[in-house]
Amino acid sequence: MSHALYPVAQHLKTALLLELARVNTGSILVFRGRSIVRSVAEILVRSGYEAAELQGNLSQSRRQDADGFRAGKYRILVATDIAARIDVVGISHVINYDMPDTTDAYTHRIGRTGRAEHTGEAFTFVTPDDTAAVRDVERVLGYKLERRTLPDFDYSVPAPQRDVEFARGPRPQQVRRKPAPAATAQPTSGARESFNHRQGPTPAAAQAAAPSLPFTRTGNGPVRTKATPRNSGSRAR
Repeated sequence: MSHALYPVAQHLKTALLLELARVNTGSILVFRGRSIVRSVAEILVRSGYEAAELQGNLSQSRRQDADGFRAGKYRILVATDIAARIDVVGISHVINYDMPDTTDAYTHRIGRTGRAEHTGEAFTFVTPDDTAAVRDVERVLGYKLERRTLPDFDYSVPAPQRDVEFARGPRPQQVRRKPAPAATAQPTSGARESFNHRQGPTPAAAQAAAPSLPFTRTGNGPVRTKATPRNSGSRAR
């Protein structure tokens, strides 16, 4: 069994996986994180490969589909570390889509190929963030792993715009502001004394604004009418 590292940007891993599946024949076991297993398997299927997935929360029918990898029905199996101890003879390639968390996990993963006197290859996609993990694996193995690049593969493709936006974080929500109230004319100093904006006009202002009526009130007593000419013929109210 031979080991090799494939330095690649995170957003190009799926494209590199498709190209390696094209140029390498035989069965391939791909190790990936749980949240991305299904999406990678679906991309492989849409690209024309017989692929299945294996993770802990699969239904019984989906587990039977994963068993089809052992029987040769599927050429590629995308799995979490739950498949790191399965006994399948004849796996020609193990591809670590992501660098394992520990050196033990790396050892168990790559041990799925090169079994029962068969030859095999183990490929691991690495990014600059995996430098420390690679150093730990090389220290356990006792030698430096080979770095490879795939001919005719374009490693210079920029990350899609959505990845840039995600790195920056979500945009702040737009806050709708209420329109400013229309300007109102301020009362003059004289009007301020006779008008209260909350309680209405003051008693003095109301009396000044009231029409002249033919009666007067004195204190709290009864209403007394003003004197009217006798010959007017009008009755006092």
